[in-house]
Amino acid sequence: MNKLHRKDFSIAVKKGTDANKSKFAKEAVQGEMYYAMDSRSLYIANTSAGAFDSVLTRYDFTHPFNVDSDTEANILASTPTAPSGYVTKMFGSDTGNFYIYDGSWYIYNKEPFSKYSLSFDGSNDYAHAFQTVLDSSKTYNGWGDQYQPISLTAWVKFLSFGGDRGIIGWYLVNTDGSYNPSKASLATGFHCLSSKKLYMHVNGTQVNFPDTYTENVWYHLAMVYDGSNMVSYVDGSAVNTTASTSHRNITEYSAVFVGGRGRWNGAVNAKIDEVALFNKALTASEIQTVYNSGAPGSLESLSPVAWWRMGDGVTSGPIPDVSGNSNSDLSLFGGPTFSTDTPR
Repeated sequence: MNKLHRKDFSIAVKKGTDANKSKFAKEAVQGEMYYAMDSRSLYIANTSAGAFDSVLTRYDFTHPFNVDSDTEANILASTPTAPSGYVTKMFGSDTGNFYIYDGSWYIYNKEPFSKYSLSFDGSNDYAHAFQTVLDSSKTYNGWGDQYQPISLTAWVKFLSFGGDRGIIGWYLVNTDGSYNPSKASLATGFHCLSSKKLYMHVNGTQVNFPDTYTENVWYHLAMVYDGSNMVSYVDGSAVNTTASTSHRNITEYSAVFVGGRGRWNGAVNAKIDEVALFNKALTASEIQTVYNSGAPGSLESLSPVAWWRMGDGVTSGPIPDVSGNSNSDLSLFGGPTFSTDTPR
């Protein structure tokens, strides 16, 4: 059975009258859908419009969006039957996608939540936010002390690997924001190596991850400090737990860095999206919620203390904090560019 997967489509269902389907046919891209609300018909574009209008296939439903729901795995494992002239339609309870069966399952993704990411060139691109996302009166252990748990999450697509490159993290820096090697041990964050491996730097300790990672694949990274341990996650699964209890104060020129380890030092060649900081230790279940089966979604229910969406809602830098907490913008340096390539 030919099954189309999530990456094959990223399409929102367009709506209108049956008469206006002709307008849809003049601009449709192959695989797009149009729902005629008056006739309750669903049209699917078999070809892309160009010199000729798109060829549309029509499906008539008595109640087209009053559909059964199940998980994607269960839907794709089924082989349904339907009366002649009808198709089976399902809604993915875990994905929010729409599925129709006509001899094979076809999957239509809901419109992606994230439409932009930020691309870093690996040379001199980076971004940072100064001293505004945490309570500076507290003492922290890289990310938090026994009384101040904290979490950081982001999506990353590596375009190339080379040398020791910073991805996301928290660092003590010079007063102008530049990298200070003497304070490098007072840093916590994700790094990548030319060997295509990742490691976590936790207050002077390098914690290597065993797996090798691939270029041009989106990964979700998360670090969680619960007051005693730093837990690292990749794609929603814990890959390392490191005990860490030494403390330091963050009031002296500390910064969240994205895309590098300071001003033109250790810049990563990657696309990064949906960077969020939480003043709590996210649970394993909450990390799964953020990962969302590989498709970014809203983080509002988890109350991030800072959330930089890396391009959505803006046309140029800096990147605003959309958490509602009026924290620092993420300032851009070196010229990182907006990209429509996002995890979905």
